[in-house]
Amino acid sequence: MSVPMTSLSAGELGDKKAIIAQEILRRRRQETKNQELKSRYRWWGSIVAALSVALLAFKRVWRK
Repeated sequence: MSVPMTSLSAGELGDKKAIIAQEILRRRRQETKNQELKSRYRWWGSIVAALSVALLAFKRVWRK
């Protein structure tokens, strides 16, 4: 990965810096997971949005 990962695994950091490095790595992994979820479900969101707009348009036409 990066410098924090290699330093952390080598045991070269102090306690406080090790905790900070672990938190940085945890946040990076979470961000990666978030990006994967966004890309995986992007199409579903587009389909739901299109159906919602179509339903609203149909309601307006039906009322007239």
